[in-house]
Amino acid sequence: MILIGPVANDPTESVSAVNRSLAAALSDRYQFVLSNADRRFGTSTQGRVNGWNLYYLIKHALVWTLNLLRHRPAVAHYAISSGAALRKGLLFLNLARLLGVKTIGHLHSGGFLSFWEKLSPERKLATLRDFNKLDAFIVLSESWREAVHRKVGVPRAKLHVVNNPIDPAFEREALAFPIGREEHAILVGGILGSDKGIVDLRAA
Repeated sequence: MILIGPVANDPTESVSAVNRSLAAALSDRYQFVLSNADRRFGTSTQGRVNGWNLYYLIKHALVWTLNLLRHRPAVAHYAISSGAALRKGLLFLNLARLLGVKTIGHLHSGGFLSFWEKLSPERKLATLRDFNKLDAFIVLSESWREAVHRKVGVPRAKLHVVNNPIDPAFEREALAFPIGREEHAILVGGILGSDKGIVDLRAA
């Protein structure tokens, strides 16, 4: 059994979408438990220190711990991101490890390397120790695998590439979209920003 989180009911939330797709694609071989991480309040202030975020940290930690105790999974999978979410993800994975569960971190942050460069040497050392305690660390591409190894120091053997999925139904609909293929058309499923490669696509 694999415990996977965070998962929210918001269908546009990217980490939840990836986690659900992983569970759906592998459900014929593994049994999954999805750990709920919904928020009703404070959604516009995530990543900041405030009362709502403290409340949801405690709530989600309790849900995560109860899932660990109730289901006794063999593996726990959780997103690794930047900012305060980095400590949260590692906290949850460390809780699982302390209960004897194997742990998989899944890097979900396009700006992670920029964030990493700004950390103090002490914070980098402490975070790298936590990374090295993981049984596996998933990244999104071979270039990310090389960058995380070289710039962060995670051993290559611990880093595994799992590309972001594309739902087959979405792909069929996108390819059948009634546009002239000779025209310049870009379909984007994400934030329109330079960090997402929009400028590069336009230049290309």
